[in-house]
Amino acid sequence: MKNLILMSILALTINSSFASGCGTTLECENRAIELNTRRNSHICEFQKEIPTFKEKEIKGSIRYMDSFSGSYHYDVLMKDGKTIFSVKLHLRSFDKLEDWQKDYYREQISMALDMWNDAVRPHYPNYEFQVEYVERSEAYFRPKLVTNKRWHGRGPYYAGWFFYWSPRTIAHELGHMFGLDDEYHNSLASSTSVCDRESLMCSNGNPNSSLKKYHFDILTKRALGSCVENATR
Repeated sequence: MKNLILMSILALTINSSFASGCGTTLECENRAIELNTRRNSHICEFQKEIPTFKEKEIKGSIRYMDSFSGSYHYDVLMKDGKTIFSVKLHLRSFDKLEDWQKDYYREQISMALDMWNDAVRPHYPNYEFQVEYVERSEAYFRPKLVTNKRWHGRGPYYAGWFFYWSPRTIAHELGHMFGLDDEYHNSLASSTSVCDRESLMCSNGNPNSSLKKYHFDILTKRALGSCVENATR
């Protein structure tokens, strides 16, 4: 119950923040461009050839909703010439769903992963993102899947997922599991939110938002382990 109450509070906070955010004003657009330039300035200079890695398990912490600390945890695998970034996921209460609901939600997650794989292909064509469904004891994340429409909210991504989330929302929450911060600012302190609305990690409410090259550069940098990871904002 405590998790559900927290989910509801976070949902109301985020929705009000995005609804009245200043991301469309010139001032905020300029600040968003400055933030992204700062991100890109920290990116390692990769060699021209496609980087290859040793298989490894990667984990650490991110900033969630600009105010909280959350964790990321995923594997980097090598298979058939591809570099696979994989999250081990167990959705609590999933086994209680009807068969059509299970099929529907798996398809929603599949569509979310398509957004990741379509976005990464122009930059790192041998990268692939996937979710591995595992038993609870093996999972890196174990959020409860909530089907009650009364709790149609947001996260926290590690505690609760919602049956009525869109693929774009799922893609955003997967971003946290893969180690990407929320990019909006002041979500709890005020009604303003400053970030690039074209980025999925800023706003999944924008139908044109997507993952950017710097998101994949961050994951590459971690996997290579050859550069000090700088703050992502």
